[in-house]
Amino acid sequence: MPRLRLHRSSKLMVPLPDLTGEVRFVVVGRLGGAYGIKGWIRLTSYTDPPEQIMKYQPWQLVRNKPGRSKGASSQIVVEAVQHQNNGLIAKLKGIDDRNEAEQWTGVDIEIEVGLLPVLDDEEVYWHQLEAMKVVNKSGECLGEVDHMMDTGAHDVLVVRPSEQSIDGRDRMIPYVKEKILGVDLVSRIVQVDWAVDY
Repeated sequence: MPRLRLHRSSKLMVPLPDLTGEVRFVVVGRLGGAYGIKGWIRLTSYTDPPEQIMKYQPWQLVRNKPGRSKGASSQIVVEAVQHQNNGLIAKLKGIDDRNEAEQWTGVDIEIEVGLLPVLDDEEVYWHQLEAMKVVNKSGECLGEVDHMMDTGAHDVLVVRPSEQSIDGRDRMIPYVKEKILGVDLVSRIVQVDWAVDY
């Protein structure tokens, strides 16, 4: 069964363009509030393990607008990442005081997709599942994967209705072997054991 994760390996790879020739980016974290007076910033990492985020550079900091439209972005060099009070903090080059750090609160951290290690055949990255069609054993379309969510116990597919879906319901499907029957990255389909009336 495919296991969801966001890069455990420390191997870096050459950035690869997508089929259109443009370099694609994936969100790997988010900056929080300022920490201290010397420009450190709280950091939420979506990598596994969290410290792995430091291996992927440079970071593209993106101010996303409401409705998921991409806003202004800046490339930045990371000087250090360290543990602090059950979380991570980061020191970014050129940000040297609390006032400068506060300007970056809530900014997404993106990296080029090509920097991610190649996974085993039975593994997928969360971003690969987004916008995939979700179909149950009866062949009924339940919608598309909007995003993934980590509940602590297991990951969850958040499925939103699409033009092809059987109804207009949102669904949250546990990403566990009993419910996920298969993931076809080529056909962009996730097959699930999930009845329409669940």
